[in-house]
Amino acid sequence: MRTIYETKYRVTTNMRDKKGNLALDSILDLFQDIAGLHADELGSADTQMNQIGIYWVISRTEIDILGDTSHIDVAHVSTWPQKPKRFLCERQYSLKDEKGKLLVMGRSYWVLLSIETQQLQPSSAFSYPLDTFYEDTFYSNRPYNNAKVVENNNELLVKEIKIPRRFIDKNGHLNNTRYTELMYNCLSDDDNIKIATFYYHEQVKEGQELKFYRLDEDNKVHFTAYVNDKVVFKTVIELEK
Repeated sequence: MRTIYETKYRVTTNMRDKKGNLALDSILDLFQDIAGLHADELGSADTQMNQIGIYWVISRTEIDILGDTSHIDVAHVSTWPQKPKRFLCERQYSLKDEKGKLLVMGRSYWVLLSIETQQLQPSSAFSYPLDTFYEDTFYSNRPYNNAKVVENNNELLVKEIKIPRRFIDKNGHLNNTRYTELMYNCLSDDDNIKIATFYYHEQVKEGQELKFYRLDEDNKVHFTAYVNDKVVFKTVIELEK
């Protein structure tokens, strides 16, 4: 079993933003895809976990944009799990160009839930078949950026959408990359992303009305998405100064 899983992705036109860089949702999609490939190899993919009565739920994701990605035609993406904590399992990611220059780093927190009870399970409910875990020092002990809950009043409303069928994934809810895409479209051309941190609270179904509210604070932009009066998603974008 590989501690670090690596693969290459061809960068297509639809993966780029208007500046030619990899769009934020495209980066997240690449990270999600390679995580799935590695999980399958490690025996921790959805179908395999369901057989032992548990499943993964993503809690948060953070992406650090370290360099311009407009020049790459092939993205070299890697991923590795960190040693599990009591209830949290972290997975990290990197994206490099063909010369090996690090352009993007990422990480995500996952938890395990029981299919039967829907209760949180300790990470010991599943054991990775690895003798050692790769410990990257990029994040060290840096905490995730904190996303504030933006009040849902009309003065802060920046987007509302009825979720179409195309945005729904095989699990029957709005895919995480779609949250990112919708949020990204609320930014301006002058908002250059340094760090993007996403917190996932509730699933959103087809046909539900999703509303985004924005709060600007120094070099950070906070977004909170609501369905009715319930917070379903929040994010904080740290901008380049």
